Amino acid sequence: VMHPARVCSRNAWAALRGPRLRYECTLNFSDGTRRFTTIASPAHNVIAFREDFDPSPMIERREGTLIERLPLAFCAEDISSRLQKHGCRVDASKVLVMRNRLGRSTGRAVVASREAMKDVQRAFLPDGQVILRPLDQAGVELFVEQCERFLKFSDDIRRLASREYFHRVVTLWGVPKSYGRLDVAYILKHECNVEVQPWDVVFRYKKFGVQSDECYVLCKNAGDASRLLTKVQEMAVPKIRV
Repeated sequence: VMHPARVCSRNAWAALRGPRLRYECTLNFSDGTRRFTTIASPAHNVIAFREDFDPSPMIERREGTLIERLPLAFCAEDISSRLQKHGCRVDASKVLVMRNRLGRSTGRAVVASREAMKDVQRAFLPDGQVILRPLDQAGVELFVEQCERFLKFSDDIRRLASREYFHRVVTLWGVPKSYGRLDVAYILKHECNVEVQPWDVVFRYKKFGVQSDECYVLCKNAGDASRLLTKVQEMAVPKIRV
């Protein structure tokens, strides 16, 4: 039985009480200017998860490329071979394919290369129409973490279903897709004063291994779970780790 708690929902800002302050931050990118605006109150501060945030364009921060909708029969060698035929020098050891516990591919993979891959979608035709997305270091690290957690998802769910954890598991909804288990543990410790271990944060997954916005948190005791339910209701957090 999971105790429901809502976090980062659409009405999160409406739940903030007391005086509200308006903070604006403008970041300049190569393709234009993007303005980020947020609202916070003294009791609900927006947390910055990465102190070393780099506002430089993605082309300068690229550490890899995420490839989605790959044919499920493709392995790392197949992906590397297709990319090399298209002019991208990528070794198979630089390709990580997300697989389930049965060893079957989910159609998602990351190529650890700073080289820009332009129009490589044609390299996978007619087998499939893939989608490419550049990743910085944080994005690559998050994908590696998701591969590990997706592989162990069944074991984690069985562990949380133990009778001894009946009153210690809390469900969080609306978690931003850029968050990993370390980010969830960080926000719970600094905003809710509830310390949880990273391996006790279990995300759900959608079709093809895409991380869901729902996760289960195993608290140390029932008291921490109750305190978490009280403090985390409609708590506002940034959608992007900055």
